[in-house]
Amino acid sequence: MLKIVYPICCGMDVHKSFLVACIAATNSQGVTIYTSKRFSTFTGDLRRCAAWLLWGIKLYKKLRFVLVKSARGRAILVSTDLSLSPQLIIEAYAHRFKIESMFREFKQQLGSLGYHFWTKAVHKLNRYKKKGEADALAQVTDEKSRNRILMTVEATERFVFFSCIAMGLVQMMALTPSIAEQAQKARYLRTQTPGKVSEATILSYLAKNFYRLLLFRPDSGLSRIIRQAQREGDGDEAGNEVA
Repeated sequence: MLKIVYPICCGMDVHKSFLVACIAATNSQGVTIYTSKRFSTFTGDLRRCAAWLLWGIKLYKKLRFVLVKSARGRAILVSTDLSLSPQLIIEAYAHRFKIESMFREFKQQLGSLGYHFWTKAVHKLNRYKKKGEADALAQVTDEKSRNRILMTVEATERFVFFSCIAMGLVQMMALTPSIAEQAQKARYLRTQTPGKVSEATILSYLAKNFYRLLLFRPDSGLSRIIRQAQREGDGDEAGNEVA
């Protein structure tokens, strides 16, 4: 299981006309409860979304507010990390476009959120659950069903975790000048920035040249892992035939 860094956090799925906010709160026993709510992207509903995130589900904790005043107007930033200085909070907010772009590549290019792990033990999500209504997961008491749910969650977390590693490797390749130069030549782009390529360009280059790269580098670590897996597979098939 992944390590819990922040006991209370929120993820947001933003669309053109609406957004969905999901708050994950983990108690002292390590049980995480998810609460989600949908809002429109009109100004009034966005303000209601902000109020719901801060006080709507009564998970009260100390917050740091930063008032930003610039030529474009005023803004109020909120952080749950009280150790961050106002300057770091502003700098983190300034990186939001890069973070959003990274998540877009993470989702669309790598398919990192396209996992398909499910079990009948998980009840259907009730998006219109009323206040005070029992949580569906809390009603699962059968030990076998609970283990199936935990295995499903663990499989999902591992899938996303390895996707994060893959994303980091792709970004490291994009920042390597020699690889970036080869990848840029292998893909047509109307406008190109010398020495700089996107994750999509690296993935396109790997899709076209992955097996050729393995052929030219038979002693690479990845090639050895593949050959070992092939030998083990051949040994298992031979053992089954003898049996």
